[in-house]
Amino acid sequence: MDDLREYIIIACSPLEAPLAIAAFQDKLLEDHDPEKVRYCGRIETAHCLAGAGMGAAILPGMLCLKMPGLVSVPVSGAEELSFGVFCRGSGQNQALDQFIRMLENPS
Repeated sequence: MDDLREYIIIACSPLEAPLAIAAFQDKLLEDHDPEKVRYCGRIETAHCLAGAGMGAAILPGMLCLKMPGLVSVPVSGAEELSFGVFCRGSGQNQALDQFIRMLENPS
């Protein structure tokens, strides 16, 4: 995380981000120069700004796009975040059931 001090950081608005992500961003940015922080309301905007060379976007790995010109680098020393899936009852939609099985066992 110390390596990020020299970069302009593109962060999701704490009002829009999940609590765990907002808490991580707060920790990351507490000693960061405020002039080197850009907030955006949407993850798509963070990707566009990073792709345009406007800074480094701080996003969960599962939300990082795999695109030419964008590189995803894990942040060492960061706490692993947990995400979940909520849906209405299973057994009613075969595609949804298959998707949930894939999420449970990604390998």
